[in-house]
Amino acid sequence: MIYIVSLPTVDNQNCKTLDIIAVKNNGRINKINFNTILNCEKGIYGIENYCKKYNFLQICLSNNVVDLSNDTCINNLLKSRLPNCMEVDNQHIPTIEEMGPGKILLNKYNGEISINNESTFLNGTLIILYTNVTIVINGKKFYNEERTASKPLTAILQPSSAPLNIEEFLSLEMLKQLNFHQKKEVSLLEAANRVKYVRIFC
Repeated sequence: MIYIVSLPTVDNQNCKTLDIIAVKNNGRINKINFNTILNCEKGIYGIENYCKKYNFLQICLSNNVVDLSNDTCINNLLKSRLPNCMEVDNQHIPTIEEMGPGKILLNKYNGEISINNESTFLNGTLIILYTNVTIVINGKKFYNEERTASKPLTAILQPSSAPLNIEEFLSLEMLKQLNFHQKKEVSLLEAANRVKYVRIFC
């Protein structure tokens, strides 16, 4: 019997996952065909299809990524050089976008926003990170609540209760001891009574 085992070749590289967000500029945006790219030790790759994640490890099949090493648009953008990108109209790109809890992207925004009823004027492309405040932008409310659980104080620092609020609590061990002592006392009383009884009739 012959077994044929197919083992995949693995290229183990440390990569950074970068989310691509189109930024408005003079009514246009750079046309980039990938929402997520991998900036790796050996090159830059665009993710075409979903890569599986296992805890903190992401595994991408070779047919799910595109090598962008020779791409003059993304490569130059990442290196802060003048990019050679195709440009398209930006009418489909929202000006206000909630990217996640406590994170708002203002894309070429020009106007007022309210933070806890205090107004401020903003102009440009900005990311707002916020916690436990209410933000109003163009009549739309954003709120992100973050709760923190306080740890209990150590036994030395815990305040003792007022003397009037003491509740007596008997553990099972205490009840056994009390029961044992009561039995002992009853036995002694019974023994004393027997002795007295014997003395009377002697």
